[in-house]
Amino acid sequence: MTTTQTHPSAASVIRGESALRLPARRPRRSQTLLAAALVIGGAGLSAGWVARADDTRAVVSVSRRVPAGQRVVAADLTVLHLGGDTAGFVPADRADSMVGRTAVGDLVPGSLLTTNMVSDASVPEDVETLVGVALRPGAFPTELVAGMRVRVLVTPADERSTTVPHLVASERARVVSVVTDQQSGATVATLAVPSDDADAVARASAANAVSLVVLIGEAES
Repeated sequence: MTTTQTHPSAASVIRGESALRLPARRPRRSQTLLAAALVIGGAGLSAGWVARADDTRAVVSVSRRVPAGQRVVAADLTVLHLGGDTAGFVPADRADSMVGRTAVGDLVPGSLLTTNMVSDASVPEDVETLVGVALRPGAFPTELVAGMRVRVLVTPADERSTTVPHLVASERARVVSVVTDQQSGATVATLAVPSDDADAVARASAANAVSLVVLIGEAES
């Protein structure tokens, strides 16, 4: 008796292997939602960084030193873009209005410009000197502004004081600026006084003994 062995063909083997293959797995709904959330979250994070990068304000900065009493010219100023709180600084769109004003004190390169650093009053004349004076409450009119003409009196806060005599330190001075310190509340005025009176006015200020009298009708035109 003859026994015949039948070997499977290559085609049947391939078909058999194919029949044993597992079906393709579909992504779960939760995985799809997670991937979508990551994409959206990443896009939102990128947009947030861009928004923060663009959240700047253009303000005016000093580009070169301007001595006190000198007029500000366009070349003295530049524009910086800053983030955060820029309140109190001169915005870039007002830079032109700062040109031609007088520097109240020395303007240092790199400093951010504020309106109280300059004045509309003109520069001192050749025979004038700028002097800063500290003013006590009640020792000057509350209406005091730049451009007014004043008489500078020496009036000690302590009437019994004999260190500073009662006298006129300057018959006719000009107010360049008036600034009130927000923390201490102290008022400081910059005066253009005749050069011969500058020392007397400075000494009176050092003794906290300055009073100002406004000369009506003599405000600077």
